[in-house]
Amino acid sequence: MSSYESFLDLFGNVVERNLMIATLVYLKVDGVIVSKENIIQTFFEVMDNLSIENKVSILRMYPILGDKVPASALDSTNEQSYLGVKNVSQETLDYLNDLNQKYLNKFKFPFVICVKKKSFDEVLIEIAERCTKLYEEEVSLGVEEVKKICEIRILDTFEKKEDIIRQL
Repeated sequence: MSSYESFLDLFGNVVERNLMIATLVYLKVDGVIVSKENIIQTFFEVMDNLSIENKVSILRMYPILGDKVPASALDSTNEQSYLGVKNVSQETLDYLNDLNQKYLNKFKFPFVICVKKKSFDEVLIEIAERCTKLYEEEVSLGVEEVKKICEIRILDTFEKKEDIIRQL
């Protein structure tokens, strides 16, 4: 297996189902000693330098919070289970679904938040608040949340697969 394929196996999903971002990062870090900080910073730089259309395409790859998550989004399934979506009342879930629909109708991409850093109640407050934002502002906020998710996933990958990463 090439170092490129190994890199994609390790980091291909740190930005939800998005091999393009991982490929751009690989091209920037190929031949450089791989460190957590280097990888995180490069992912952030790549995302920051994207057009607004490409940033929106990243956001569209994330599943709707509380909905059934596709098998290809296993990391999101695990993250949503951390939030406890399955443990809330039907009334609360209906409220979340209403907020999700309002958000989707306005922005045309799903609400993205780093659930590992929030409680369920905080998520409800934040989605309601972010429904009031302007489009460009919300794209920026969404990408900042993607970065938080990305950092957690990279750190987790380093923790679990450091011996493989050293071989890149």
